[in-house]
Amino acid sequence: MFQAACLTAEFQKATQNFSTDNKSRTARRDEKKRITWRPPPRNWVKVNTDAAFQKETGIAALAVVVRDWQGRVITGTTTTVKTTSALTAEVQAYREALILIKNLQIPNCIIETDCLPLVQAIKSKMPIAEADAIFRNILQLLEDAPDVGATWTPREGNKLAHQLAAMAAGNDLGRQWTMNPPDQVRNLIRTEASFAAIKHNQDIQHQAGTDPSIQMRGHLPP
Repeated sequence: MFQAACLTAEFQKATQNFSTDNKSRTARRDEKKRITWRPPPRNWVKVNTDAAFQKETGIAALAVVVRDWQGRVITGTTTTVKTTSALTAEVQAYREALILIKNLQIPNCIIETDCLPLVQAIKSKMPIAEADAIFRNILQLLEDAPDVGATWTPREGNKLAHQLAAMAAGNDLGRQWTMNPPDQVRNLIRTEASFAAIKHNQDIQHQAGTDPSIQMRGHLPP
């Protein structure tokens, strides 16, 4: 159960690191500047979800984007639905992600959202009253997908999904955005892919610093 342990550790680290307890406003502001999209482990994919809810109309735009460990977009989807609250919209976006990876048979997957109550409910399997039926469906889908994990990230780590949901809500996103994204989406994809490359290089350097066989060879692994 290495995957489950890894994902649980990642979630706990995130919630601890970004807790607002005992932190000054300046420290929290400085911390937010350092938060970026975190790539998944090598040969895994990460699915980020978000929702933009318009209370006046009851319409929500849902966004799902699937990227590999190098930050490359594999696929994604956006849709609009009629719903009752922002939390329910987030739950629906998460279910859209699960349905997408099930239909495409994508293995080794982390689904990430900036909706902390949803991730806490998934981890504890506690019901969400206002979205009970949808949430129970999520738990069932997760039960059928043991290689899929749930993690939380602050909004700053979920920028692409947030951007896609906002643009879908304003009808500013074409159906073929995964193949021909708007400039602001393309730039964000490239920026976060560069973060993934930096993280990958740091991991290699860390491995070189801790692996005696690599140190003796005097060079980084290919």
